[in-house]
Formats: sequence, structure tokens, C-alpha cells
Amino acid sequence: MTKDYYNQFVRSVFPERLPFKLINKMKLTCLSLCLSIGLTYASSSYAQSASISLNITNQTVADVLETIEKQSEFNFFYNGKLVDVERKVSVNATNKDVYALLDQLFEATNVAYKVVD
Repeated sequence: MTKDYYNQFVRSVFPERLPFKLINKMKLTCLSLCLSIGLTYASSSYAQSASISLNITNQTVADVLETIEKQSEFNFFYNGKLVDVERKVSVNATNKDVYALLDQLFEATNVAYKVVD
């Protein structure tokens, strides 16, 4: 008897069962909503917000990288056989991010860099 009562109640509240595809769409919508809310709290990294001012003339690449390390929280690792660190460069930058400085430093070479973490 309780089984019949339950079936009658369900039929009165939900006269037609929701289609299976509609339920899946609702689940995917809720999942995407939760994921998008998480993305709104993503903050910018230090590398994107750090700005450095340099006025260096006729110094080696190694000296420029050391100066950037002193002014910021960056550490540079490179192979001296692959990167010409004895090349003389001049850098004049005011409140530029590290990416722009490194682009300016290595603009005439085939050196590629990657910021990790």
C-alpha cells in the first residue's frame, strides 16, 4: 500500500518524468557555473604585476640579469654555452614588466625564455 501511495504522490507532483537529456543538461549547466565562479577569483601572478626601472648602458647580459634579480623576486637560470652573456647591451626602461625587459634584452637574438611558477 505504501508503494502505491508513493507512486501516486510522485505522479501528482511530477506528472511527466523529465527527459534524461534535460537532466544531463541541467547537471552540465550547474557544473559550468561552479567552474566559472572559480575562475573569477583567479588573481594575477607576480610576474604580471611586477614593474622594474632600469637605466643601464654598455653592460653585459649577465650584469643586467643580476640587476633584475636584485630588484625583483626573479631568479634566472641559463646555460652560458647557449646564451651569450658577455654581449654588451644597453637597457633603458621605466616601470616596465619583466617580460618587456627580457624582450628588449634578447630582441636581436634567438634566445627564448620561460617564466616558471
